[in-house]
Amino acid sequence: MGDNLKFMLENNPESVFIGCEPYLNGIANLISKLHESDYDRIKIFNNDVRFLLDLVPNNFFSKIVVLFPDPWKKRRHKKRRIFNAKNISLFLHKLKKNGEIYFSTDIEDYFLEVISFFSARSTKFSIRNKKNFYKKPAFLYLTKYAIKAQQNGVSPKYLVVKKK
Repeated sequence: MGDNLKFMLENNPESVFIGCEPYLNGIANLISKLHESDYDRIKIFNNDVRFLLDLVPNNFFSKIVVLFPDPWKKRRHKKRRIFNAKNISLFLHKLKKNGEIYFSTDIEDYFLEVISFFSARSTKFSIRNKKNFYKKPAFLYLTKYAIKAQQNGVSPKYLVVKKK
């Protein structure tokens, strides 16, 4: 719905952002919250992020933030997860050296799958928040999905990975 992107815009005045959202409701909600002064610092890509990644050069992003992506809980659907081995590799090619990926979910097996990917490649990446996966990075907004998870008695987990 754009709440996190708006929060980052307000708290990182020197940064430029690209938001990817395939759903018009999310885009409309974000646009309704923007100030005219935000327009030069934000671009909105109205499609799946994987299409955007095909368009940008390698080593382009300094941060990639993926919050509460669709977990595709059924076993036969897990290959559709945005954070799978193929897509994570694509994200990493587009990330600058020392760039960071931020991932959050309230689905335990999804989180463990992503942790396993990065742990197996520790020579290329370092997990920055190994001591506390429950602590939300300060620059992120508490999204409606994080709040919903907490209301259901589930603590969302956050992963911060740095490319070496």
